[in-house]
Amino acid sequence: MIPITLDHLGSLAVVGIAKNVGKTTLINQISRSVGKTRQLGFVSVGIDGESRDAWSGRPKPAVLVPEGSWIATTRSLIQWEEGCWDDVKGLGSYSLMGELVLAHTTRSIPVKLAGMSHLGDLERVLRLFREKQLLTLVDGAYDRKTFARPALTDGMILVVGGAAGRTESEIIRKANHWLYQVKLPVCVEREKIGMFQRATQERQMWGIRKGKKNRFPFSSLFSSGSGIRDWDVLGIPGALTNKMLHFFIDHACYPTLILSDCTHLFAADYILRTFLRQGGQVEVIHPIRMMGVAINPTNPEGKKFDADRLKGAIGEAAGEAPVWVFEKNPDDGV
Repeated sequence: MIPITLDHLGSLAVVGIAKNVGKTTLINQISRSVGKTRQLGFVSVGIDGESRDAWSGRPKPAVLVPEGSWIATTRSLIQWEEGCWDDVKGLGSYSLMGELVLAHTTRSIPVKLAGMSHLGDLERVLRLFREKQLLTLVDGAYDRKTFARPALTDGMILVVGGAAGRTESEIIRKANHWLYQVKLPVCVEREKIGMFQRATQERQMWGIRKGKKNRFPFSSLFSSGSGIRDWDVLGIPGALTNKMLHFFIDHACYPTLILSDCTHLFAADYILRTFLRQGGQVEVIHPIRMMGVAINPTNPEGKKFDADRLKGAIGEAAGEAPVWVFEKNPDDGV
């Protein structure tokens, strides 16, 4: 069912390119397959396991948790049926839905997961689950890809679904944009890596100008004006956005930009490609380990796209990462 091996991972982020692409269904399939041999942990960065989608109102599958699993959620969402839990611990943190807890199941049960709204809470849960030697499945909200960054999880599966577009071409274009970012080149030059480390430590931009590392002297990128042309390399400790790339393009300046990883890139496909086509470069310090791409060819209205075409076109962009088609079956819940 799942054509990849996850035995060597401690955590796996499952991230969709849009809402309703089938993340929960895929997580249930992974859980059913891997849960036979490993104890699992479940955490979400968005509300999950609700009976209907909060935006569209459509029915959603439940998160089916095997016996002996741990989940991170809020106390208000724990179902207190007798015999379901033997350990519920408060984390001392709160989300909009109440106190965050860790709970251990004593039997298989459908659950609701309340997402970690703060990065620190997710880091703490992952650490606690790692200490228990679990395989943690992180359900990543489609618009919060930062939570899939390689410093947090050991690998990522990208979920592509029919809900991502009106046509196969649109779905392929969106999926390939994600994969294009995931495959950005890794920075290997010591000087650049050292410069970026200074930028991270000081939480401000550093760069290389005339062959020497320097702190970026302007209060912001946008106040540098034509002075930006003096810089060959810039280390950006935060996010790289459309507005920033537009600034470089408008000033005909195309340096090498260093990011921590691709989850810090928030740029439209055409703007990113324009910057790169004109001679700019974007490199990352930490690559994401892409475990595979899972394709659900059916959208929530029941329209089924050409699975072979989707798999073929997305497979070219995915490179060596496995690409497979999955569909909902009765065992995935309702």
